Amino acid sequence: DVTLTILPGVEMLFENGTGLTNNGILVAKGTSGQKIKFFPKSQQPLPGQWTGITFNNSKTILGSDSTYISGSVLSEVEIIGSLYSVTLDHGSKVLIENTSIGHCPFGINILESGNNTIRGCNLIYCDFAIFIARGYNNPDNRIYDNTISSSSDVGIFINSISTQSYRNLITGNLVTSSNIGVHF
Repeated sequence: DVTLTILPGVEMLFENGTGLTNNGILVAKGTSGQKIKFFPKSQQPLPGQWTGITFNNSKTILGSDSTYISGSVLSEVEIIGSLYSVTLDHGSKVLIENTSIGHCPFGINILESGNNTIRGCNLIYCDFAIFIARGYNNPDNRIYDNTISSSSDVGIFINSISTQSYRNLITGNLVTSSNIGVHF
């Protein structure tokens, strides 16, 4: 039940091999003029230098019109050079909107998580931009109006056996210059 709020314009720099694990509520709401930045500390960043942001058991409440009310959110954020830029795990329900993610092996990694909203994001130079893992229950995610470009492997990858990933809404996304745009 602890909330960490990161204010607009804050830059967080991560040492090699470190990251941010959230077991409560993370509110990172920048503005279009003052983005919140999560970058590697190195002056010459390479993909995977820091581990990324992990959400465990985070909950977000959206209004009936999908506006943010409370809980974990990444809005107007830039994430560069991490291994798993954002990992959604252990039943997390998170809003990620208007966020730029780039230069990473995995942009958004959905492990055991449903009811997430990922919208209006820009994912560039990620091996896998949005990855829904197999072997986990990942229902009811809404992935829409994102721009995905220059993925060396797959833009949107749903790796599921049987019916573990179901009722996911994936619409209005623009995937360009990627090896494979969408893989089911």
